[in-house]
Order: sequence, then C-alpha cells, then structure tokens
Amino acid sequence: MSVLHCIGSSSRGNGYIIDVDGDRLLLECGVHKDLVLSKLDWKGDGISALCSHRHKDHSLSIPTLQKYCINVYSNEDVALAYPGVVAIKPRKLYTIGNFRVMPLVVEHNVPNYAYVIDHPKIGRIVFATDCVDFPYNIKDTTTLMLECNYTIELLQASAESGEAVIAGNEYHMEIKQFLKVVRRLNQPSLQRVVLLHLSDRFSCEHDYIKQTKDIVGGVDVYAANCDVDIPLDKSDF
Repeated sequence: MSVLHCIGSSSRGNGYIIDVDGDRLLLECGVHKDLVLSKLDWKGDGISALCSHRHKDHSLSIPTLQKYCINVYSNEDVALAYPGVVAIKPRKLYTIGNFRVMPLVVEHNVPNYAYVIDHPKIGRIVFATDCVDFPYNIKDTTTLMLECNYTIELLQASAESGEAVIAGNEYHMEIKQFLKVVRRLNQPSLQRVVLLHLSDRFSCEHDYIKQTKDIVGGVDVYAANCDVDIPLDKSDF
C-alpha cells in the first residue's frame, strides 16, 4: 500500500513521508527530530529527503537526519546553510532511490523549490509550499500537494480590529490564487488534492475543501493535518 504520512504542515513544523511499499521519501525536514525519526522507525538506511527552503519550519532537523545517513537534497541556499546537503538544479531530473524528482523555482522571501516527483506505482506528485504562486503547467499530475495558507479578508479584518498580525503572509499562497492553480492543474489524471500549510488564524479548512471540491468534482480532497495518512495508490481509469 502507498501512503502519504503527514507529520506536520504549519509554521510549527513541516514534514511528510511518501511511502510506496517501503520506498520512502521525506518531504521537508522541519518537524522535531524525534518525531520524524520515530515515523521512520529510527532507521535512515535507504531514505532520502527533499527540503524546499532554509526556514526552520522546513529545515530544522537536517543535521540530525544527516547523522542517520539520510541524504537531503535542496537548493544551493539550503546547502550553504547546512553543509552536506546535496544542491540540485532547477528543471533538472534526478533519480533518488526509486523516485524521479525535478525541482522548480517558486517565489518566497528566500530561495525556494517546489518538486515534481514520479514513482511508477503512484504516478506524479506536484508539491509546492510557502510560495506566492505555482506558475507551471505540469501534465499527468496524480496528486497535487499545494499550499493554501490564508484568506486575505480574514487577515485584513484582524488587522483592522487592532490585532497584531505577523508580517509574511504575502509570501504565502492565498486561497484565491490556490483555486486558480487548482483550476489550471485539474486534469483527467488528477486523483487527489492535498491542502498544505493552512494558517491557524486566517484560514477556514472546511470552506477551502468545499471550494476545491467544487472545482475538481469527484477527486479526493484532504487537508494535511498532523498524523493524517492519505492513500496514494494510483487508480485505473
């Protein structure tokens, strides 16, 4: 069975494990080391990791993962911050275990990668988080993992009421842009959409899922809440 294990998907820490019948790939290294290693059964052999960018909620556990012989791949900025990280180039195709991976540049306030990930048993995953937009047209997408961080009206209402609002949301994907990307990537091959990195204060999970389902119809839609396991097996049409 193929599963996406959601370890964390927020500013407190991000981490996901793609598990395809024992072939495992860690997406993001931002959750506490003990939590991610326990999900990996304290074994790093044969496991690799992808990191999108150097912010701590995505990279915190890199040094510990390296001690467990987990190879971490990312952009040059992350490789400079964490010696030993393998710097990979955008729009180049890499073989990592039984996965094929292509990084793509997306806009954030530091250098940031999205990833297109292929595996013969689960098809194609598009993963993009902490970005203003995902401007690429990726064919044959099976699973779309995309940030859906906030609603601008909720943020503005909070600011107008005098509440302290932490700056930085402008570097994340707002719901309207998220829905535009979903419409663009909605294709016959799509089987599931996973909403990532929802803001605790300025998002509405139930409403976001409903709006997404209105676009994709019978496609499964999930929020990547902590400890949620999402099936990744590819269905035949």
